[in-house]
Amino acid sequence: MNRSEEPNIEIKDTNKICGLTPPPPPPPPPPNKQLKLSNNPNIIITSSSTSTTTTSKFVHNQQNKNNESKIDFTQQLLKFNRDQLLKTKIKIRTPDGRVFEEQLLANSGQSFCEYKGLDEYTTTKIYNQVTGLSSFSYCKNVKSWVPYIRATSEFEIQSPPPTSTEAVDQKVDEQQQQEKEEKEEILVAAIKEQVKEREKEMENNHNILTFITFNVWFDQYFWKERANHLFKIIKEKTPDIVCLQEVTPVFLDYLTSQLWVKDNYCLSDNGNLDTVYPYGVVVLFKFKTMFLESMCICPLPSTKQSRKTLCCTFKYKYNKNKSTMISIATAHFESLDINSSSRVRQFNYISDHLDSSNSNHMFIMGDFNFGTNYIENDEIPKRSFNDLWCQFNNTDDNGYTYIKKKNRVDRILFKSNNNSSFSNGTNDYSTLMPYQISLIGGDPIPINEHSRSLENIAADELIYPSDHYGLYGKFIIN
Repeated sequence: MNRSEEPNIEIKDTNKICGLTPPPPPPPPPPNKQLKLSNNPNIIITSSSTSTTTTSKFVHNQQNKNNESKIDFTQQLLKFNRDQLLKTKIKIRTPDGRVFEEQLLANSGQSFCEYKGLDEYTTTKIYNQVTGLSSFSYCKNVKSWVPYIRATSEFEIQSPPPTSTEAVDQKVDEQQQQEKEEKEEILVAAIKEQVKEREKEMENNHNILTFITFNVWFDQYFWKERANHLFKIIKEKTPDIVCLQEVTPVFLDYLTSQLWVKDNYCLSDNGNLDTVYPYGVVVLFKFKTMFLESMCICPLPSTKQSRKTLCCTFKYKYNKNKSTMISIATAHFESLDINSSSRVRQFNYISDHLDSSNSNHMFIMGDFNFGTNYIENDEIPKRSFNDLWCQFNNTDDNGYTYIKKKNRVDRILFKSNNNSSFSNGTNDYSTLMPYQISLIGGDPIPINEHSRSLENIAADELIYPSDHYGLYGKFIIN
């Protein structure tokens, strides 16, 4: 058949032939829309189904507007006057979990700050009974504070039981446990190596025993400037034992970061034990002169202010072949004059604890919160303790340690147990002789004019490292 003779075939809709309804036509594409955001004809946004474009002119104008608003807001802040506010209350949470409420009085400009307690979401360790502690030494090999361990100590790594009875899970647990043990062995080896090096540096002819006790004041008022000045004092004195009171977690973190502390001292808390939460006492001791035998924290009886004491027992090597056992306790006794009976109970509780240590020489130092005219002083000779200040001074005229009130509330007490040489089996015939005591922290801190203006402090107002003076004491052991 020729192409010209092809039959005329009519093509019909197959949907109609099969009795089906034809599909609806596709929807038309969405039209472009122009959204007018303001009366400004230069600000136009064109939107479509796939993209949104903004004209460069809009971006430029918007940036100018933001810069103008920032300038206006800054000018408003500079003109802001708190005295014009009505009575307001503001709650503040410090990094260590304490909550304060500041109240501003209308038309007076006066503000009052009140401590409201700990944040409800804060979880801390609670020491409601006598608890043994391990002090901490900075290990340069692992660059962290690790538990204080002697080179002769035995290290036992116990593997926990498998957490699953399934064979696969048990195999994974074994691998994880093996990796954990390997890391612990590396850590232990690093600690042993450093402790051996430090024990070689032990001073064998060190018969002058030195102490510093200082209430550092937990207030945030210029706390870092005050801490730096206080650290400078301790660094210059380098005492064998340092006892600090009113230490906050923030202060402790700053203390553990100091190079002179890392190179010379062990600490009673590295920041993880919560012994200073919300504030508490801390002990530092030189690893070159002191061997720690035991350390514990004890809640003080009749306390309503969460006061605790730290008790430590050391072996003190005062001669190449001779050593003696000493025990020290530092505490922050109950505050307020109405708590006199509580302080009596607390002092006797600490004395009982030291007497049970079976040490040859015992010391109590810290903030006693009572002056020399209080009835609590009658307990000191009853427990055979001596006040180091009274060994060299007949009056308190030059010995006031509390700046706000003329009271000698900070003390260093000492006594010797003559019978301990037979009961502890060391044949310790050493004698303790008071040598010196002096006040420290009496020089004001230089504060620049800008910092004073921020805190509204007069140019002639003196600022000290704390609201207390510290004590530096020396003893000779023969």
